[in-house]
Amino acid sequence: MKRLAIRIVVLAALALAFPWIAAYGIRALFVHNDHVALEIGERYPPAKPVREWNGIPYGVGELKLNAFAPESGGPVRPLVVWIHGGGWLSGSRATITPVAKQLAGAGFAVAVPDYTLAPTARYPESTRELSTALAYLSAHAAEYGGDARRIILAGDSAGANLAGSLAALATNPEAVKKTGIAAPLAANVVRGTVFDCGLFDLPRFDADTREHLAFRLFFGELFWAYFGSFSLSQPALALASPQHLASAAFPPSFITGGNADKLTDVQSKPFADRLRSLGVRTETLFYPDDHSPGLKHEYVRNLDRAEARTALEKIAAFIRSVTEPSPVPNGH
Repeated sequence: MKRLAIRIVVLAALALAFPWIAAYGIRALFVHNDHVALEIGERYPPAKPVREWNGIPYGVGELKLNAFAPESGGPVRPLVVWIHGGGWLSGSRATITPVAKQLAGAGFAVAVPDYTLAPTARYPESTRELSTALAYLSAHAAEYGGDARRIILAGDSAGANLAGSLAALATNPEAVKKTGIAAPLAANVVRGTVFDCGLFDLPRFDADTREHLAFRLFFGELFWAYFGSFSLSQPALALASPQHLASAAFPPSFITGGNADKLTDVQSKPFADRLRSLGVRTETLFYPDDHSPGLKHEYVRNLDRAEARTALEKIAAFIRSVTEPSPVPNGH
């Protein structure tokens, strides 16, 4: 933890003087963590054999998606679209492969799209790209074992931010008006959402990091990469925040976060509270502060931890509950 803090301080200092260099430094740090999670994931095969489709173009330049489904075939299944995290500036569709295989082994179709990373692309380009990916999947889901009428939007970290924003756009016309981004899907096909250690209320980072300079600079760099400004109070932050875009029509949600992840108390738990206040069905999986060893950011990807495997079992149960046989789409 101390070594990570030192790296964050160094990268944050670089951010002010050389933001592009700092962005790629942060990416390198995240890529290392991705490799570790992938190596761990290889040790845990899915419960049942899984078929894979790799590198499917979805209609935006060179961007592609990967798809997974039970090898046994059969009728089309609920389609989980999982958006990878990485602070908007790192990650790829490959980083979610272990989680995707676990969910496919549990009986679902899964798609994992790439999007252009920041700072090459800035808000809202990735949201628009992912909307195109969803349009492609709506038309072609059955080719990969999925049911386009039963879609789950899911993501980890910044991917949860993107998935939550897309869910809000699909279910709240006011969000479409505020952002100027078209609804990516019909509201009645988004049966639920799943979030692992997400970022839901970006304006809150302004107040939450005032006494923590290193983290303030760190998130300022992420915001520079994604929004084009270091400011933690820029108006665009609210437009990219599911907490500010969600309505009572938001899909039923499953939210989890690690007890050793500083974002859980200030992002995941408040978002769960917000959804419940709107009357949205919301299931959560959180652990006590003294749970040991602590569960870090994106803990669901660390399949060495029994808690991660338990989380995936609970996620699978949640998905079944909102997609079978035919629940009311918004859970009300």
